[in-house]
Amino acid sequence: MADIVPPVATWLELLSAIGGIMGMIGGGMIWLVKNSLVTRPDLSKALEPFGEQADAADRRLAVIETELRHMPTQRDLANLTERVANLATDVGKISVGIDGINNLLARIERPLNVLIDERMKDNT
Repeated sequence: MADIVPPVATWLELLSAIGGIMGMIGGGMIWLVKNSLVTRPDLSKALEPFGEQADAADRRLAVIETELRHMPTQRDLANLTERVANLATDVGKISVGIDGINNLLARIERPLNVLIDERMKDNT
């Protein structure tokens, strides 16, 4: 049994040394990771310009949304198209009526001019 204790002690010393080295390596890695991480104030400071850009984009978007509320909808444009078509039909009907009145005036004008010419001749 005395022969077994020295090899176990050697192994324990070796494992102890390896554990110490592993602990130092682990601690070093934790320290490196901790130092490479960004703190909240540093992150806030780094993101500040992006926050200002986001605020500016929000303001521009609000202006665009306000302008779009004043734009006609598809239904409004369809109604306008229908009303313009109806107006074109009404103008066409009025044009036909005016042509009829012009024909009537032409028919009345000729005899009226003859009567006026005759009346003028009688007065001279």
